[in-house]
Amino acid sequence: MAATPSPRAYSKVQIGLHWLIALLIGLNYIFSESIEEAFRAVMSGAPVPEGAPGLHAPIGIAVLVLTLIRLVVRRVQGVPPPLVSDKPLMDKLGQWAHSALYGLAILVPLLGMMAWGGGIGIAGGAHGLAVNLLVAIAFVHAAAAIFHQYVLRDGMLNRITRGN
Repeated sequence: MAATPSPRAYSKVQIGLHWLIALLIGLNYIFSESIEEAFRAVMSGAPVPEGAPGLHAPIGIAVLVLTLIRLVVRRVQGVPPPLVSDKPLMDKLGQWAHSALYGLAILVPLLGMMAWGGGIGIAGGAHGLAVNLLVAIAFVHAAAAIFHQYVLRDGMLNRITRGN
């Protein structure tokens, strides 16, 4: 099997998937209160408030599917090599954060499906914790990208905004 190419920047498909997934996660996070109320109603046997779940579940499924597609595209098209700094701990944290973001973008929707579709209450609690962890890591990820762009001035952010 041929080695995966190592481009200078992410492809337009990878960039589109990155920003679309980020947008969908952000939307679901911002508008998640109604789904929590609906889930509590389902778990207690009360009627679900009309219109409460809205698009939360379909958006979560879209995040899962798009993340899986992004991983396939990543495997096929390759990714730019990580920028190596003189701070190995910072480099390792960046690699760990990327892995955590991918893992959580898969785990969070699966936990949501287990909670909502499977009626597994503990999955609902785990879903909420995992969502908060995902958003926290995404926030640090965004802050690190801005730091690279405007403090280190190493052009890292250009790889996910301009593409090749």
